[in-house]
Amino acid sequence: VKCPESAERANGQVIIPKAVITLYGYTLIEGTDYTVSFKDNGDTGELTLTGTGDYTGTIRRTVSIFEYLVPEGTYRLSVSGNANTCIGIKNNGTDDGVQIVMGSKIDSNVRLLSLNHAGDGYYTIESYHSKKCLMPENTKVGAGIVQKKKTGSDLFLWSITKKGDIYL
Repeated sequence: VKCPESAERANGQVIIPKAVITLYGYTLIEGTDYTVSFKDNGDTGELTLTGTGDYTGTIRRTVSIFEYLVPEGTYRLSVSGNANTCIGIKNNGTDDGVQIVMGSKIDSNVRLLSLNHAGDGYYTIESYHSKKCLMPENTKVGAGIVQKKKTGSDLFLWSITKKGDIYL
């Protein structure tokens, strides 16, 4: 049995994690060989797999629930004091390593960013124009942000936390 250790909450709804049950090399089919139920307990949930038909037994797992504060989508991130200044890719570049800078708002896709849920409450931020991910040049204070083709690095993962009604 392969059960995820976490679930996601988006727009107030828990996205029930998928489990994979293999028995003697055969992968059981959800809804035919077993049913899934989920109890939301706030920060955790209980995933219950119950055998049906030729299969009996129950498996229960407690999973952490991570909340996504911002739905997946395409956004323009502007400065609070000037809605015409927003984050963009320097010189609208598409190469790896191009810096992320503040630029003037223009009505095209070169200043748009896609936020995608990456699991465990993290996001990836991708340039809508170049299809490359934003990441810091390194993990030191003062590091710049560049775009790069996504790899297995954790530096591509971003968290968004809520303080009052302001997303930081």
